[in-house]
Parts: sequence; structure tokens; C-alpha cells
Amino acid sequence: ITLILLDHGRRKIMEEHPESIDLLHCIGCGNCLVNCPTYSAVGNAFGDDGMLGGRGVALAALQRGLKEGIEDGLFLCTTCGLCGQACPVEIDAGKRLKDLRKASLASPEISSQLDEITLLQNTIDKHGTPYGQIERTPFPAPQGQSPIVLYIGCVGRSTEVETAGNSIRLLQRLGIDFTLIDEVCCEAVKGDIGSRPNPEKLQGNIEKMKKAGAKEVLFLCPTCLKIFLEHDQRSPTGLIFRTVLSYLDERFSFASAEGETAAVTYHDPCHLGRGLESFDGARGLLKNIGKEVVEMEHHHKDSLCCGAGGGIRGFYPKFSRDIARRRVKEAEEVKAEILLTDCLSCRHNLKQGVPLGGRLEIMTTPEYLLKGIEAGEIRVTRKASQFPLKFEKV
Repeated sequence: ITLILLDHGRRKIMEEHPESIDLLHCIGCGNCLVNCPTYSAVGNAFGDDGMLGGRGVALAALQRGLKEGIEDGLFLCTTCGLCGQACPVEIDAGKRLKDLRKASLASPEISSQLDEITLLQNTIDKHGTPYGQIERTPFPAPQGQSPIVLYIGCVGRSTEVETAGNSIRLLQRLGIDFTLIDEVCCEAVKGDIGSRPNPEKLQGNIEKMKKAGAKEVLFLCPTCLKIFLEHDQRSPTGLIFRTVLSYLDERFSFASAEGETAAVTYHDPCHLGRGLESFDGARGLLKNIGKEVVEMEHHHKDSLCCGAGGGIRGFYPKFSRDIARRRVKEAEEVKAEILLTDCLSCRHNLKQGVPLGGRLEIMTTPEYLLKGIEAGEIRVTRKASQFPLKFEKV
């Protein structure tokens, strides 16, 4: 019997990159590829010969160099985390790709060739948002003292202004006393593309929150929320960070007043679901209203990415739209008329996946609640243990 052992660069990883040794534990099941948003959109262009997907890209970069990794798709990953969720031996290829992106940007030779990524970094540094110099929307909400601050996020202040405004209208209609601050970007996108977020920007936001009298901070964006929660774990702020929905569910009861019969499905944002393990906020509210969620094929922890993450929407817009279209098709297949999600970035991208003339309506859960309340289809009562901070007729 002759036993032949093939190295194929394994020793190099074991000796030079021990932190990435989990990449060698692959059993070849293909789970990471089945629902990978990038692989579904570009196929074998994402990966190396014989090593497809994010794991293949990471191995190529570690074994043959960062340039090869970039050519194989290092910056095509949406950082959705589904590959790690699906892997039976818990290989976190997404994290490995983020680490390699950092290494690429830290290399003067490599970073000098990444013009679009460098431009995005500089834009955030200069303007405090990835969207460049934008005119601040004067939302109809006070900027004074309140125990509750609503943090809108960059998407809500740029491409989804109307959606953010609808959330503000809902809070005001419910008589919630809250305020806004002069936010700057939390720089989550920097971390996704491999750059270094500036902790002083985040701390500056926190100081503004405290100066406004905040005890609780409500978020429209789960990506922003995740960044603030991670910061709070490292350096406790004394503030409560939470989603708008969790706050509403704690203080109000929503019930159906009959009339609305549209079939509703729900898209779990990657950072809210797999990132923060929060799946039931919207579903719980809808259940209380008497509205059953018609689940798509992939939901909860197995939810597909909308295609907006990892800088992809900015760097590769067509590819991003293709991913959104795949997700929208799942909603169409279950005959949904309304697709709800609680991430403004997801909402924006999923709209790009609805074909011209398509009838699927994309909205956030706060928008859905507001629409139902204004149409008389949803009744609202304040829970007995809660007292209004400011009276306003619901």
C-alpha cells in the first residue's frame, strides 16, 4: 500500500496563518455555496480553481498572495454570514475574508490599486457618511432634551429619507417623547470593507446622546445597532440600545380592526438576524395583530442576503440587484403582497429587485403599523404598566 499525502499549501497555512487553520477542516459538503448570495450571482468567478466560494478565496489569498485573493473575489463577499451558519464544521469564511480585506488595505502596494475602496474610506472621513456631501434632511422631530434618542443612520438620512420620516411619524402619533441628535456615520461599512472605523466618531455620537438626556437609544438600522452594542460591551456607556420595534412592543398593544387582508412575508436582515439573533420582533407584533407571516423558503437564521452588504451595493450595483432579485422571487413564490423588513438598507436594495410593473410592496414594520393605524385597520392601546411621556391621541 502506498500512501500519498498532498500538501496543497496546507503546511504554509498551519505554520504562517494558524488563526485560519479552520479553513482546512472543510469536508467538501458544499453547504457554504448552496445559498451564498455572491456565488449564486457570479458562479465560479467567486473562488479559486477547485476551491469555490469564500473559503476558496481565503485559501487563494493565504497560499498565493493577496493579489490572487482579490482577483478571485475577495471584495465580492456581502459579509452576510450565511456560509458560517450553514457550515457543519463551523468554518467562518466570512470572518476570514474580512481579515484579509484588512490585510489588503494595510498593504501600501495592494491598497494603492483599490481605488473605489480607498475613495469610500475618504468619503466617510471627509463627510461623515458613505454617501458623500448630502444635505441634511430637516426631519419633523425635536432636537432637544429627552430620555429617548432616535438614531436614524446614514441610509435613513440619504436614500431612505421618506422611510425614516414615516418611522418618526409613527413615534409622534403614539405620543412618544423623543429627540434626534446631529449624527455622524457609525462607520460600520468601514469594518465590512476591511478599513478601520474611527472610535472617536462613535464616541462623539454617544456623548451627543448623553448630552440630549438619553437613557434609551432606538435604532432604525440594525447594522448601526450592532456597532453600538459591540462598543457598549467593550466600554459600557450606561445607555440602553435597542430596536424601535422592541420599544414599541414593550409599551403598546396592537390589534387588528379588520379590513387589511394582504399576504405578508418577512425578510430577516443579516445583521439583525444572524448578527444579533433577533428574529421575532416583527413576527410577534404581526401575530398580536392577527396577521400570519407567510414564510419564504429561506427565513430566520437561514434567510438570504438582500445584496446590500459588504460595500457591494456601491462597488457592484448590478450584481447587488441580481442578489436582491433572487430574494424578491422567494417572496413572489409564496404569493406575498407585502415584504416587510427592518433594515433601511435591505428595504432600499430589495426595492431594486422588484421588476418593473411588479406588485410586491416593500416596507418596514413601522411603516406597516403607521399605514394600518392611519387606515383604521390597526388599533393601538398603551399597556397598563406604561405611562405616556407626552400626551397625544393615538
